[in-house]
Amino acid sequence: MVIINEKIRAFDSLWDRIKRLSFPSKKKVRSESFTGYEISHARQKMVRKFRMFNKDTDEYVERVTDIETGEIIHECVEPLSKHVGHGTAKKKRP
Repeated sequence: MVIINEKIRAFDSLWDRIKRLSFPSKKKVRSESFTGYEISHARQKMVRKFRMFNKDTDEYVERVTDIETGEIIHECVEPLSKHVGHGTAKKKRP
């Protein structure tokens, strides 16, 4: 007799944008948020991520949590206007 026991976990994410059509093309997106799961390359496991920015209220919030322990790995709450030098805003090397 052979017994096979497997465990499957499903992860979901939600991403949304709020656009204001009266603004020019590059400024239409006024607010964006992401809630869900991503693989942390540094930790080599799934983490829960919440990220939100709102241009109208000048807010930026990001929180990354370990789903196994509940530990907050990273948290950033600051005005969006002060959130520079991250992602594509980093200085490029010559």
